[in-house]
Amino acid sequence: MDVTVYGVGNQELMANLVDEHMEGVERSTVLGGAYLAMKAAEAGHDVILCDPRMDLPEEARALLEDAGVELSTDDETGAEHGEVHVFFTPFGGTVPLVKELMDSFREDAVLATTCTCPPMALYYGCERELRTERKDLGVSSFHPAGIPGVETQTMILVASDKAEEADVELATREQVERLLNLAEDMGFMAVELDPELVPVVGDMGIVMTVRIMQAIVHFFQIAKICGAPDEMIEEQVINVLSSMAYLIAKEGLDVFYRFSGDVLYRSLVNMALEEMGARIAECFHDNYVDLMEGTPETMRELSTMMVPPSVLAEEVEEVAGKAPVE
Repeated sequence: MDVTVYGVGNQELMANLVDEHMEGVERSTVLGGAYLAMKAAEAGHDVILCDPRMDLPEEARALLEDAGVELSTDDETGAEHGEVHVFFTPFGGTVPLVKELMDSFREDAVLATTCTCPPMALYYGCERELRTERKDLGVSSFHPAGIPGVETQTMILVASDKAEEADVELATREQVERLLNLAEDMGFMAVELDPELVPVVGDMGIVMTVRIMQAIVHFFQIAKICGAPDEMIEEQVINVLSSMAYLIAKEGLDVFYRFSGDVLYRSLVNMALEEMGARIAECFHDNYVDLMEGTPETMRELSTMMVPPSVLAEEVEEVAGKAPVE
């Protein structure tokens, strides 16, 4: 199979992240998009790795060349080559690059995003071209759900051919199978997901996804102890999640200053009806009550990583068009 990978990935950043924050976890000398290219080549595929900068340590470069990866600083060369295109490109860079290469992609190729661009964002960002002159191209994902080249990164998330909620056909069945087969050839567990679920499961937001699911299961257990009907349980889950999403979208994480940690705790202990609930209440009291008693200014420390919603909307519109924003 002819494979093109775009973006080597920031080797130094990823190496430091693993070495400093993932104690005891082994990693390859080659990481990120470069690692995906190397594994595909080692599996017997014809691989071009494209990056205008090609910022690689000499040892990593040698390993890639030994594996048979062709290194190129010309994205056009990669576009003409691949049956599969994997974009390990910087945040905000995938849609503009795909638009730039749209006329050069090989016929019937599949364009696969990774962790920096959801497949739905790529589709909507290039919808006009994909619905007109390049109907042959498919959109999917080759999401590593981790840092490629780290021992804990063991699977690839591939987006299905159809987005059920949006009722949109993103790719043909054969194009999706192409990606699944490639992932398995490379030694990964290949997992097919609805396109809208790929970032929810694969991105670093998985920390929230899992905790939210745990919270819902725990709430269900507590609500059943109280004799609440299923309809009431579902309504309260929707109310809490939609309210939090609305408030954060409106004000960013600064919104937490509205909540008193002490008031939350006093309410929470009344729902500590079993051992897990008691442990959660104790943990919240010991670790979060004082933190949440801050002013808007001190609480802002919690939101330094949050892009203001209006700025985020403008950035998304610039990169992917109005449809994702709407």
